[in-house]
Amino acid sequence: MINIYLIRHAESMGNVNHHLIGGQSNHYPLTERGETQAHQLGKRLQQEGLHFDYVHASIAVRAQQTCQISCGHIGFDFAQVQHTDQIVELSQGEWEGQVRKDIYTPERKEEIVTNSYHFKAPQGESQKEVCDRMENWLLAAIEGLDPKEEVNIAGYSHGFAIKCLVKRLMNSDPLMTYRTIIHNTSITCFQFNGKNWLLERLNDHTHIIGSDFIGHYG
Repeated sequence: MINIYLIRHAESMGNVNHHLIGGQSNHYPLTERGETQAHQLGKRLQQEGLHFDYVHASIAVRAQQTCQISCGHIGFDFAQVQHTDQIVELSQGEWEGQVRKDIYTPERKEEIVTNSYHFKAPQGESQKEVCDRMENWLLAAIEGLDPKEEVNIAGYSHGFAIKCLVKRLMNSDPLMTYRTIIHNTSITCFQFNGKNWLLERLNDHTHIIGSDFIGHYG
């Protein structure tokens, strides 16, 4: 069985400035609280006895830091991580850094609802385009692997990007992408048996439940 672990980055400076549209914003680092979350994630992986045969990480600083910190707890050499721009966050194009309430007017929200799969910001990406590149990454990541053997692959990515891959693999309605919560450092796992993708867990963030830094930032 091929196991794909999709892991969202820890809390970043973009998350605590949620009044601004983040999008990719690959320069945002983790907050101090985010570093704590990443360590909690690493301890969780260690407690489960999880090992990764391959690790892929978004080139965004926040994903890189989350990967390096958490992988340190399970002894995965960060030098062996495959860095990729295929699993970065949705690009919001010209809207990145803009005040959220000024962009997402009631009229624009209605436009998103009626055209959720193809809607995109100027010079940005649509949900479909993110679904396509996330699926392309996944297919390349498992190419040549035998589903009869146990293989664990981690992908350190982003909230909306992970939602898009979930949508594609589950063949769900595009609106469900906006109705799914993916917390910081949460684990979403799919298993591939050679024929079908099976959802093993979604948004598993029990390693930070009950702490003062649990939150959902969209």
